[in-house]
Amino acid sequence: MRAVLSVVLVLVSAVGCVIPSRTLRPDEVIKASNTEAYVVVIADVPDTYTIAGYLCQDGDLGRCVTVGPQSTVDGLRVYAMPPGRYCITQLLLQNGMSSLDMQLERRRYRCFAVDAGAVSYPGHLEVKLKPTQFSSTAAAYRFVAVSGVREQVQSAYPTLAEVEFITPLVAPVAP
Repeated sequence: MRAVLSVVLVLVSAVGCVIPSRTLRPDEVIKASNTEAYVVVIADVPDTYTIAGYLCQDGDLGRCVTVGPQSTVDGLRVYAMPPGRYCITQLLLQNGMSSLDMQLERRRYRCFAVDAGAVSYPGHLEVKLKPTQFSSTAAAYRFVAVSGVREQVQSAYPTLAEVEFITPLVAPVAP
């Protein structure tokens, strides 16, 4: 009975740590407000892979938004979330046969602002994989800004055409 209670408490506390977010529908009516912000996520991952990740406010693992899973062919997605400064803290790559869970070290977090009432585009989330001599895989990630994304967002999500579009600076988490 104690084990069951412990598992329930862990699950309840984990659920309480997630920040509410949602994936926008292309036809969803958007009204700029000071309580909601938007972030464009575009994955650039190896063929056959999907990626999911955690964006945590100020790198705090107790205040996170889950994004994905998505692949390169999925194109862009826009997520609605509370405004703040978000850091990528964990990435999960999967291809149906294997998965790679990258729990990032704090010094490897990359953070960016998601401003209230605006659409933030930190850049394409690019992941490169490299086999190692020990039958494992090393992975590297970065955000790469690509031109023309604003137009892509406005075409795919017409209701965001009137919302401010920003490309925030992506930087390491502050110590």
